[in-house]
Amino acid sequence: MTLSSTAVCLLLGLFPVALGQDLPAHPVDTQQVSTGREHPSRERILVLDDGTTLRGRTRCQGGNWELHGKEGWQRVEPSVIRQRLEADALLEARALERSLKGIPAADLRRVEYLSWLDRQGLVLEARKELARALEEDPDEARLLKLIHSMGLELSLKETLVPGSVAWQRAAVQEGARGDALQRELAAQALMTMRARPGFDAFLKSLRREANSNVRRFALFLERRRSGGESWRAFSRVALLDPSERVRSEAALGMKLFGDARVIGPAVAAMGSKHPAVRRNAAQAMGVMGYSAAVEPLIARLAAIGGGAGPRSNISILTQRAVLFDFDVEVAAGASIADPQIVPVTEGVVLDVRVLSSGQSAVMEAPAVRSALSKLTDGKKRGARGWQKWWQANQAEWAMAKHLPKADD
Repeated sequence: MTLSSTAVCLLLGLFPVALGQDLPAHPVDTQQVSTGREHPSRERILVLDDGTTLRGRTRCQGGNWELHGKEGWQRVEPSVIRQRLEADALLEARALERSLKGIPAADLRRVEYLSWLDRQGLVLEARKELARALEEDPDEARLLKLIHSMGLELSLKETLVPGSVAWQRAAVQEGARGDALQRELAAQALMTMRARPGFDAFLKSLRREANSNVRRFALFLERRRSGGESWRAFSRVALLDPSERVRSEAALGMKLFGDARVIGPAVAAMGSKHPAVRRNAAQAMGVMGYSAAVEPLIARLAAIGGGAGPRSNISILTQRAVLFDFDVEVAAGASIADPQIVPVTEGVVLDVRVLSSGQSAVMEAPAVRSALSKLTDGKKRGARGWQKWWQANQAEWAMAKHLPKADD
């Protein structure tokens, strides 16, 4: 049995789910019953039989759907298979969003909600929420997969030739100044060039830019390309770049590497004579998220208070050169790094007990406490509070317990 186009206008649409209820684990699309008459001009979302959606002022007359645009009413092609009032869809979306308050971006329910928004034709809302989720968790695989399923791509001027210098420059600008979703789309577009000669030089040139947003995007692009394998380069930036957002991006690259031993340079940098470097080291360890950093942070917090923290050590069991200490000179507002490089081989150990220091800790102490909060239970504590916490939890959070074994 087939339906006439008039029947399609009158019978198909989307039921809103009951409001005020918890969002189900897998939201489903439903249909609503028509009133049995043709639809007057209203703001609607139309779903076409080719899977695309139209959103705007629409009407159904004489069995045909029409969309109002700059040139007046235009017939909708191909056929409309579902329709829904935009106000109803937005009302339901707000109710579902409230039910997800406090749920992290990586949670399946929030990912399903984003997918639901896209299926309903609420594309702008889906993109906005996806950008927020990526800002919270830029490396979450479910979110990255959703970008592909939604068919999202970087939109640049059609006159630009893909791969050309002008196209590359435009893509970088979109990634540098856009939100988290634009940054991801720009990186995906530029990653199509990674096999081309000169891509490494292109990345290095971006990392030398004066604009901190461009430097941050360059590190993001390097993370997408290397998967964290460039952690040694990330380490230097995480400790010495003058921009906090750039340093945080670099620390995320070290987090992506997945080996707690990469905190070695940051642990060593907490012994620097420069307060800014010590602060940066604490911030970097908080972003990296390795539990092995808790003990050296507790040690540093004790040193700031005039005592000496617990003694432990970290083994960097590789044959690579690692940043061990820094001599930073500040000139004209820019940090100029003079890193000391030492070869780290199996059996080399860095002592992480931090002795007291007479230098100012105004910038450093809040950074250390914030990092400890991120790495443990999320609670805010003062210096004494963290010392009491450490006394009660030392066995669980000892550095040696969270580092790879010597034969790994």
